[in-house]
Amino acid sequence: MAGLKKIDPTRKYCYKLSFLCRYKLNWQEICLKLLLHTQRSMALEKYQYLIENLAPSAFEHNFVTLLEEQTPTLSEETRFNLLMEIKRLCQPCIKAIDLRTLCEEECTVVLHDGLKHYLSSVGNELFMHLLSQYHSYTLGVMEGVLNYFSKQRDINLGHSDSEQHEQKSDINPITHVSRVESLLSYPSRKEERLIERIEVRLFLSSTLLICAHTVDISRQGLRIHLDDETELTLIKGYRPIQLVFVGLEDEQKLAKLPVPFIVSGISQGYSRADIHLTRNWNNGPSDYNKYLDKLFEHRKRDNTSVETTNTQLAIESKIYEQAVAATCLGISLFINTKDILSPFVECACHNDFNIDIVDYWQDENDQQVLGFLFNKERLRRLLIESDTELSTTVYCFNHINKNKIYFYSATDQELENNTELKDVYLSYASRKASWKVYKLSCHQVDTNDALLPSSLPNGINQVINQDNRPHAPKLEAKLKHLSHMITMTDITHNPDQLRYHQNQFEKDKIKLLSVFGHARNRPPKPIEIYKFAWFDRRTERRYKLRTEISLLQNKKEYLGVSEDFSVQGLKIELEESLKAKLGDIVWVSFVRLQDITKEYTLQTLPYEVMRASEDGYVIHLKTAGQDEAETTQAFFKMLIRKNKDRLKPLPSDQTLVGLRRALRVLQARNTPQVCVFTHQQKDLHFPAKTSLNLQKSREFPYLRHNMPAGFLDLTGFFQVPQKGPQHLASMLNKARKNQLPVSYELLINYDNSEVNPVEALRCVWEIDLLEYADKLSFIRSAIQDHTFYACRVTCMPKQTPLPQLYQEELNYLKKHDPQQAKSIEELAWSFSGHVFLTDITGELLMRYGLYQN
Repeated sequence: MAGLKKIDPTRKYCYKLSFLCRYKLNWQEICLKLLLHTQRSMALEKYQYLIENLAPSAFEHNFVTLLEEQTPTLSEETRFNLLMEIKRLCQPCIKAIDLRTLCEEECTVVLHDGLKHYLSSVGNELFMHLLSQYHSYTLGVMEGVLNYFSKQRDINLGHSDSEQHEQKSDINPITHVSRVESLLSYPSRKEERLIERIEVRLFLSSTLLICAHTVDISRQGLRIHLDDETELTLIKGYRPIQLVFVGLEDEQKLAKLPVPFIVSGISQGYSRADIHLTRNWNNGPSDYNKYLDKLFEHRKRDNTSVETTNTQLAIESKIYEQAVAATCLGISLFINTKDILSPFVECACHNDFNIDIVDYWQDENDQQVLGFLFNKERLRRLLIESDTELSTTVYCFNHINKNKIYFYSATDQELENNTELKDVYLSYASRKASWKVYKLSCHQVDTNDALLPSSLPNGINQVINQDNRPHAPKLEAKLKHLSHMITMTDITHNPDQLRYHQNQFEKDKIKLLSVFGHARNRPPKPIEIYKFAWFDRRTERRYKLRTEISLLQNKKEYLGVSEDFSVQGLKIELEESLKAKLGDIVWVSFVRLQDITKEYTLQTLPYEVMRASEDGYVIHLKTAGQDEAETTQAFFKMLIRKNKDRLKPLPSDQTLVGLRRALRVLQARNTPQVCVFTHQQKDLHFPAKTSLNLQKSREFPYLRHNMPAGFLDLTGFFQVPQKGPQHLASMLNKARKNQLPVSYELLINYDNSEVNPVEALRCVWEIDLLEYADKLSFIRSAIQDHTFYACRVTCMPKQTPLPQLYQEELNYLKKHDPQQAKSIEELAWSFSGHVFLTDITGELLMRYGLYQN
């Protein structure tokens, strides 16, 4: 739980309750407003000017006539879509605008009709303009402001100066300041661009002229720099201008021809501003179109002329994303709100390091009951608290009686509401070996973000064309009702579990804890569990099957059992480790299956090794040998046909094509988890880059203390103690050696009045405070004098990069910028480890029985 001023349960929901009372709305209506998808069809974007011009007249009696007059050439379907979009934009809005996470400029409070908006100076100007246009605060006003600044942020991601890119990528080995990376946030392009410098003139009016030059050029766009930066104030977003290419001396006719453009955005670089212009190719002029065709045909032969910065950014972002997806501590659960009165968790995604969370919630029949944690009341509260500083802590244990598992759980808020049983629950539950503590953070998602187009335009090759296609209708239908994502992280701290034992333990009240139990006769709806995957590689459905097998390799026999099978594949678990590599041939005998058939010979069948776990106990196989493969496939086809009712398909093989990739993209773009990528200099480790979603993660204010936007100061985590080695270095080395996560807690005394970020923090590792009294003294001192925070620091072993995730873009970069492609390939292998930061302040204060105002 970040920020400790709202831990008090009596005040925790004051803001939300006042919000509900002010508008006399119940939580369902509020959620409906929060769940409203504001992004419209891409097909309406080219009519943006028409929509803006007609919006003020939306409620006039002759509006339909005005629309027909303005759109004589449009179809009835398009005109109807325009009508509905305009009506929608004119609906009253009750949601405030907050630009603090979208722009670097300082935002101030603007009060309008009882709503507090956080707006920058530019945002306030745009807000007032749209208010006058729509006559009141409507969805169009809110979306107009947010969309403009969202586009500005996207444009800022695409700075193309080589100088800027070098400065962004350089790592200073003597600093602990880290740049922030937003996962999978990179600009995509509908067209290729050429690096081209041409002198131009911008005519803003008949009397206003600005001198500039182009930086890069595409068929329907330009990026320019002004010769005089002071004239930047004259440029307004989405303003039509006339541009003349005076630098084209060889093209006399074109050098005097005005070409219409629209200012689509302005991005501020390190040295100067970039102005982005767009145009409609079909609106000509034809001479300029012909010139561009010749230019691209001639210049594309010189591969170095193609502008590739956005491709570089995309590859880097995918490198960071795959590392986070493979090692992140929390599983992602997606809430379906098709029926707003009955929300439920529909699906979840995991990796090899957080699968323990799913395994914990398995009953004695191996049935997944994770849904116990998410009853309607808890989901309602999570929905209302979504995208706030608030998170929920859940305390869990289970009890086994007569070989049946009974699950219990209680949230921090539920315990505060039941003070009579709070101490009994914590004291009794923490004595159980099954004691678990989870942190839940909820965030709203837009399923439009599940689509991840390539950074390259169509036409490069078929793979890129496939990546740029919209989702299939069946997949869209599956995704459209997923409105929120819960990040569930295991924050159990076994070394300090005894602290909960200090709570008053009354044995006669243990039976009353049944109110926190989950009824076995009302099992929850199963949650669809998927493992993160970028590609849907399965060509066949797999089925669960545990049967004895023997494997022969190099005349040595290994015994084991099968885990699952398909017609052509097999996954087995062996009793002893097997050193096998990709492509090896092994011989498998099905001991028990041979007893049920005489028609097929199931002894010493050849299989090819497709993958093996690092410890050599789990092997993935594929049929090999033509004759033997036909026998094996025929048998398993028969087995599936005759046992359709008994064989259970694996959940991951029942998914729609593209669903796991879509969920992975949603997770990357909405996760509040913070991951620091490290590089090594001799015996010390330093932060290279930090993945952080600035919109979703509002924790760790002490890392942003007096730092420029987009930077974090991690000195407190990476500093070297006076005696002994760097703690993070020891943790990373241990994680790499054992291939297991290593976690410690960091206690922080934060003084936000200090100017110097280093002096504002006093950080102490738990391993430096071995005595309980010392920890308690530090926490109390921090609470009394300043602000106390606690962070769980988890070092993960470095993962082998998978270039398949960005191979096509890397091939494109190798063709047009080989030196940069080599640098990015080195980046993928340069990390010394991944460090995840999890705020645990609220749980630690509960553990020590303390409270912070």
